[in-house]
Amino acid sequence: MVGGLFSLPCVVLSRVLIVLAGLLFLVACSKERVETKNLAVNIDSLYSARMVQLNTLISDSGLIRYRMTAAELLIYERPERNEWVFPHGLLLRPYDTISGSKVFIKADSAIRRTQNEEWELIGNVRVQGPNGQRLNTHRLFWLRDSRRLYSKDTTYFFTQGRELRGSHFEATDDLSWYEIYDNRGVIEYEEDAAKSPSPQPATPDTLQRGIR
Repeated sequence: MVGGLFSLPCVVLSRVLIVLAGLLFLVACSKERVETKNLAVNIDSLYSARMVQLNTLISDSGLIRYRMTAAELLIYERPERNEWVFPHGLLLRPYDTISGSKVFIKADSAIRRTQNEEWELIGNVRVQGPNGQRLNTHRLFWLRDSRRLYSKDTTYFFTQGRELRGSHFEATDDLSWYEIYDNRGVIEYEEDAAKSPSPQPATPDTLQRGIR
C-alpha cells in the first residue's frame, strides 16, 4: 500500500520481496479452518495461501518500503477472485528509520484487489497523514493508481486545528487536497493555500480554501 501517503512506488506482486520480521505461517497445500463469525469481509476456504501473525517488511527494487502488520492474511488467486483479504485487522506504516514518521493506515479488516490496485478498508478506519492530518470513518476506498481516497460514510477529518465532518469524503492520497460533502455543501481545501499570505481568486485548476 504505497504512493501518496507513504510516497512509495507501486508494489507489483511479481517483484515484491517479503522479509519476515515476526512469526509467519504459510499454508498453501493443507487448508485449515478459518473463523468466519462476525466478519465484515467475505471469506471462503479456497484461498491459495494463508498467513497468520504477520509482521512483515515489504521491499521493492532492493529497498524496504513499509511494514505490514495483520493477524491473518488470505490470498485468493482465482479468475473470479484475485485479492488479498485481511479479516482480522490491518496496520500499515512506512518504513522510515531516520525521521520516525507517524503516518499510518489502520482498519478492522481490509481487502486489496490486485488487478486494479484498489484497497477497501472496513471498520474503525483511521488514517494519519504526513502533516498531522487525521481521518476517521467506517469504510474507506483507496485507488492506488489514481492516488485517490474516497468514502461514502460519515467521515471525520482533522487538519490544522479544525474538525470537519461530512457524509461523503474525497481526497488525494497525500491528503493535500480534499472535499467534504454534508448538509452545508462542500468544503474544498488545499494545504498549500494556507501558507499563502493573500488568497487569490480560484482558477479552474487550482482549489483553495472556501465553502460553496
